[in-house]
Amino acid sequence: MEETMQHLFFTSYAARIVWSYFLPSAGIRIEELTFHQAIIKCWNADVIPRIQPIIQEMPPIIVWELRKRRNNYKYEDGVTVSRVIYQVSNTLQSLVKFRKPSLLHVPHKWPDLVTMMEQYLPKLKITKVLWEFPTAGWIKLNTDGVSRGNPGRSVIGFVLRNTEGDMMYVCGKEIPEGTNTEAEAKAMVQALRFCIEHDISLLICTRIL
Repeated sequence: MEETMQHLFFTSYAARIVWSYFLPSAGIRIEELTFHQAIIKCWNADVIPRIQPIIQEMPPIIVWELRKRRNNYKYEDGVTVSRVIYQVSNTLQSLVKFRKPSLLHVPHKWPDLVTMMEQYLPKLKITKVLWEFPTAGWIKLNTDGVSRGNPGRSVIGFVLRNTEGDMMYVCGKEIPEGTNTEAEAKAMVQALRFCIEHDISLLICTRIL
């Protein structure tokens, strides 16, 4: 009989065992599904965002391992279904390690991996940013620009402060619509133009974060 994709990758004995091992963890029942429907279900699985990319990558990984198993049988080198499940799990584990390099331990077994991902809480790295006073005799210029919509309605602003941190001049105004990058650039240009016009030369320029 002619070999079909549906049989090779989904309805054969080995394929059904492999899919039945991985899909339930994504809340997908394989009963009465076609091969194509199973792939669509994986792509649209209702899971938490951090697991979704892993579920979406699962079908091509399963197909690849089933294809390798079929080719091995062609040359009389049998591969067990358990080995296929192991290889798929190994690839999914590597994918999670690549996407989440901060994880110290990623389980190999698929159900344990899903549980770990559901309970995973990322560590937040906080960097404290402080405004620093300019060196004696210098003036610090801070600029900023933003576009609402990118592109869209845009505004810019800049402020000059002396050695004590006191404001010497401040400006904020709306400019023609543009992008965030354009607004940032225009803020710097207009601020520097003001400094040139007022003969301010000992200047430290920084962008407001």
